[in-house]
Amino acid sequence: MNYDKEKVKQIILTDYLDGRLDADEKRKIDDLIAQHHELQSFYTRAVGCTVKPFEHEREDIVAPVGVWESIEDQLDSLEQRPSVVDRIFQPFVHFWNQPRIVLSGGIVVVFLMFVFFFYQQRQKKVVRYNQEAQIEYFILLVETSSSDKLEETIIETRLEKYFL
Repeated sequence: MNYDKEKVKQIILTDYLDGRLDADEKRKIDDLIAQHHELQSFYTRAVGCTVKPFEHEREDIVAPVGVWESIEDQLDSLEQRPSVVDRIFQPFVHFWNQPRIVLSGGIVVVFLMFVFFFYQQRQKKVVRYNQEAQIEYFILLVETSSSDKLEETIIETRLEKYFL
């Protein structure tokens, strides 16, 4: 078996000492510890630092009431702090809870969509009419280009009248 010693050390500190490894993995780690002196000393130090101090834990030790109250206060303050997302959306939540504001906003959005739709339709009609007028104008130019009376038959536009 080819294990990285650092990875085995991490497994010893986490799952091995907590008893979370299944029987096969535990046997493999036990074999590795038995084979390598470095892992044996690491295991001995890990047990001495993490397991032995709690082996003779006394159940009659009771923490002072002030300690527990301080812990509860700190936990309550953590729960009451709004997250960054809550702080960003808090002003909008106030408006969302007001039915009149939501209804008014919806009406404004529908009105703007209605105006935008008809504005687009109006623009399309103007372009279409202008194209038809231009086509008719060009047809007239082509038909009259062969005659000498071209100047008499050209339709004058407002711009031409202004400058002429």
